[in-house]
Amino acid sequence: MYRICQAQDQAWREKRRVRELEELPRTLRWNPGELGSGTMASAAGGGGSDAVRRLQDAKQMLDARLITDAEYEAIKAKIVSS
Repeated sequence: MYRICQAQDQAWREKRRVRELEELPRTLRWNPGELGSGTMASAAGGGGSDAVRRLQDAKQMLDARLITDAEYEAIKAKIVSS
Protein backbone atom coordinates (compact mmCIF):
# COMPACT_ATOMS: atom_id res chain seq x y z
CA MET A 1 0.00 0.00 0.00
CA TYR A 2 2.82 2.41 0.91
CA ARG A 3 4.59 1.76 -2.40
CA ILE A 4 1.44 2.55 -4.36
CA CYS A 5 0.97 5.84 -2.52
CA GLN A 6 4.62 6.69 -2.94
CA ALA A 7 4.47 5.99 -6.69
CA GLN A 8 1.37 8.17 -7.07
CA ASP A 9 3.00 10.98 -5.10
CA GLN A 10 6.07 10.79 -7.31
CA ALA A 11 3.90 10.84 -10.45
CA TRP A 12 2.08 13.96 -9.22
CA ARG A 13 5.34 15.69 -8.40
CA GLU A 14 6.61 14.99 -11.90
CA LYS A 15 3.38 16.33 -13.42
CA ARG A 16 3.68 19.52 -11.36
CA ARG A 17 7.32 19.91 -12.36
CA VAL A 18 6.48 19.51 -16.04
CA ARG A 19 3.61 22.01 -15.73
CA GLU A 20 5.90 24.53 -14.03
CA LEU A 21 8.47 24.11 -16.79
CA GLU A 22 5.80 24.68 -19.42
CA GLU A 23 4.81 27.88 -17.64
CA LEU A 24 8.36 29.26 -17.60
CA PRO A 25 8.61 32.88 -18.54
CA ARG A 26 9.33 33.44 -22.21
CA THR A 27 12.75 34.84 -21.32
CA LEU A 28 14.03 31.45 -20.15
CA ARG A 29 12.89 29.53 -23.20
CA TRP A 30 15.48 28.72 -25.81
CA ASN A 31 15.51 30.83 -28.96
CA PRO A 32 18.64 30.19 -31.07
CA GLY A 33 18.71 33.57 -32.81
CA GLU A 34 17.95 35.59 -29.73
CA LEU A 35 21.42 36.94 -28.94
CA GLY A 36 22.74 37.39 -32.45
CA SER A 37 25.82 35.68 -33.85
CA GLY A 38 26.38 33.38 -30.91
CA THR A 39 29.79 34.65 -29.87
CA MET A 40 30.80 35.65 -26.38
CA ALA A 41 31.54 39.14 -27.71
CA SER A 42 27.93 39.56 -28.82
CA ALA A 43 26.73 38.30 -25.45
CA ALA A 44 28.91 40.88 -23.75
CA GLY A 45 27.46 43.62 -25.95
CA GLY A 46 23.85 44.75 -26.20
CA GLY A 47 22.32 41.30 -25.63
CA GLY A 48 24.58 40.54 -22.68
CA SER A 49 22.27 42.00 -20.09
CA ASP A 50 19.48 39.78 -21.42
CA ALA A 51 21.70 36.70 -21.09
CA VAL A 52 22.69 37.69 -17.56
CA ARG A 53 19.05 38.23 -16.62
CA ARG A 54 18.07 34.85 -18.10
CA LEU A 55 20.89 33.15 -16.15
CA GLN A 56 19.76 34.86 -12.96
CA ASP A 57 16.17 33.76 -13.57
CA ALA A 58 17.31 30.18 -14.15
CA LYS A 59 19.39 30.26 -10.95
CA GLN A 60 16.39 31.54 -8.99
CA MET A 61 14.30 28.69 -10.37
CA LEU A 62 17.00 26.21 -9.37
CA ASP A 63 17.14 27.68 -5.88
CA ALA A 64 13.34 27.46 -5.64
CA ARG A 65 13.63 23.80 -6.72
CA LEU A 66 11.41 24.37 -9.75
CA ILE A 67 14.02 22.81 -12.00
CA THR A 68 16.66 20.15 -11.48
CA ASP A 69 20.42 20.63 -11.62
CA ALA A 70 20.50 18.97 -15.03
CA GLU A 71 17.81 21.27 -16.38
CA TYR A 72 19.64 24.30 -14.99
CA GLU A 73 22.87 23.18 -16.64
CA ALA A 74 21.05 22.67 -19.95
CA ILE A 75 19.49 26.15 -19.77
CA LYS A 76 22.84 27.65 -18.82
CA ALA A 77 24.62 25.89 -21.70
CA LYS A 78 22.03 27.15 -24.20
CA ILE A 79 22.31 30.72 -22.94
CA VAL A 80 26.11 30.70 -22.91
CA SER A 81 26.41 29.03 -26.32
CA SER A 82 24.12 31.54 -27.98
